[in-house]
Amino acid sequence: MSLQVISLCILSLIYLWTLYNAVIVAVGIRKRMSKSSEGQRSNRDELPTISIIVPVKNEEGVIMRLLKALSRLDYPESKKEIIIVEDGSRDKTGELCREYAEGKSNVRFFHRNASKGKPNALNFGLVHAKGE
Repeated sequence: MSLQVISLCILSLIYLWTLYNAVIVAVGIRKRMSKSSEGQRSNRDELPTISIIVPVKNEEGVIMRLLKALSRLDYPESKKEIIIVEDGSRDKTGELCREYAEGKSNVRFFHRNASKGKPNALNFGLVHAKGE
C-alpha cells in the first residue's frame, strides 16, 4: 500500500469519528433546549430539601458576600436551609450573621462561645440540619 492510501484511510477514520461525535453533541443540545420552562418548574418541586452548613470564625471581611451568594443560589427557597455556625469569632462575624439571619425563615444562626475546630462546628450544624 502506498503512503497516500494509508493517509486517506486515517483521515477518513478521523472524519467519521468527528462526524459521529458532532451528531451526539447536537442531539444533546437539542434535547436540553427543547425542555420547556413549565417542565423545569414541575421538576423543581421534586428536588430534595438541602441544608447548607456554614462554619465561620473571624470572617468579617467576606461573610456577607458568602451569605448573599448562598441566597442567590438557583434552588427553591422552601427547599433550601442555611445553617450558620459561628465558632467563637473575635471580630464582628457573629453580629453580621445574626443580623443576616433575622427575619429569614430558611436561615438559622448558632453561636458558640468556644471554638472546637471546623469539623466540630460542621458536626454541630449537622445535628440541627433538616435537609438531606
